[in-house]
Amino acid sequence: MVILKRLLTVFIGVYFIGLGIAIEIKGNLGINALTLFCEGLGKKINVSLGTASIMLLTIIPLILFFIDKRRIGIGTFVNGIVTGFLIDFHSRLFSYFTVDSILIRFILMLSGVIITGIGIGIYINAQLGEAGIDAIMVLLADRLKTQIKYVRIVIDIVLVILGFLMGGSLGISTFVSMVLYGVVIDKTLSAIHNIKTKSKVSV
Repeated sequence: MVILKRLLTVFIGVYFIGLGIAIEIKGNLGINALTLFCEGLGKKINVSLGTASIMLLTIIPLILFFIDKRRIGIGTFVNGIVTGFLIDFHSRLFSYFTVDSILIRFILMLSGVIITGIGIGIYINAQLGEAGIDAIMVLLADRLKTQIKYVRIVIDIVLVILGFLMGGSLGISTFVSMVLYGVVIDKTLSAIHNIKTKSKVSV
């Protein structure tokens, strides 16, 4: 029963990630660092953003398997495979709507960043393995004994540089997400931890 709840938590988190990224893309003010990297990669090898995302989030765990097996689990592959499909699905759905207002686009971008950050925090909390960049983020935070938000910023900077060089779309959202992702993930994990702690105390 416990494992089913954790697996459900993974799917909820992954759904938020896919939805959030699609909303952020719809804002058309740039995209987050990882998505920018995947977009650049997709342009280089002539595949869709979702397909490039699936490829990256599947290959990285295979490498991490030889570095730290604890980071690999069901959540690793659920995220790696499902996120790409969700991005493509929601992007196609949102393509039927036109957004011209810069204010609405900014709200979409900011909402997408926050929703994605919350999704990452939710699925990491399930402790069934992290996918790709998230696994590297958690691994480095553990090894370096530092907060996730700082590690995430450094990783995002590297992804932005590489993605931009491959043709990724650099924009306001790229820099906003670099600052907010780590903070939102940290806050989400802390909020879930506090909820769990209060639940145990009340019991």
